[in-house]
Amino acid sequence: ENVLGTVYRLGLMCYKIAMTLSAVRSDDKEIICSEEDFNTALYLVKEVYLINGINMLNRITKTSKKLNITQTTLYNWIKTKHTFTN
Repeated sequence: ENVLGTVYRLGLMCYKIAMTLSAVRSDDKEIICSEEDFNTALYLVKEVYLINGINMLNRITKTSKKLNITQTTLYNWIKTKHTFTN
């Protein structure tokens, strides 16, 4: 549905946030994203930006303020992803 574009954009945002945090913390020439930076970025995207993005999408498309089935499934799946493994 309409949420697919939002999910792709948030995936890119998660990457950018994680790498920005890693770059700020690193003095090395080669920047490697730490698990802490990735989890911080994932938390922001999952807990703040995803909810806000879906709410804005619902307002733009003038649908109900409740999540539809696809959005609920996506949100529940993302909530189960608490850790990142290499």
